[in-house]
Amino acid sequence: MYRKGYIGKNQLKYLIPDRPRPGQVQGNPKVHKEGNPLRLIVDGRNHATERLAEMAEQELQQHVEGLDSYVRDTGDFLQKLKQLPQPSRLSCLGLCFWSLVTAQIVRSEPQTLEQLKELVEDFARNMDEEQLRKNGASHTPSG
Repeated sequence: MYRKGYIGKNQLKYLIPDRPRPGQVQGNPKVHKEGNPLRLIVDGRNHATERLAEMAEQELQQHVEGLDSYVRDTGDFLQKLKQLPQPSRLSCLGLCFWSLVTAQIVRSEPQTLEQLKELVEDFARNMDEEQLRKNGASHTPSG
């Protein structure tokens, strides 16, 4: 980039770290999960490409910020979320129901579609109808 005139001498000096080091990977165990898989953490401080990545980010920032999908921060995300059409209360209840069903399926590990169907039907039969009525919906399990 320097030889082709894209960057000056000062930028070149900035981009090349004094004492570069290789990136390092470490892992924190997820003790709440079976088998304790690792959550990988990549440390790229003083890596040979760290400042080059910083420069690329600065150059691309204006283009990225113009995208509809760009989210600046949490406040911006919440503002965009408020502008979306809100699902009905019944839809939310349905999502909660299927979230619970999915969790039950994962725990039970059905081996066949018949076992899966039976599991969902049992779950629906055991739902507390009074609790569903309190949330503004009634539920009758199909089957």
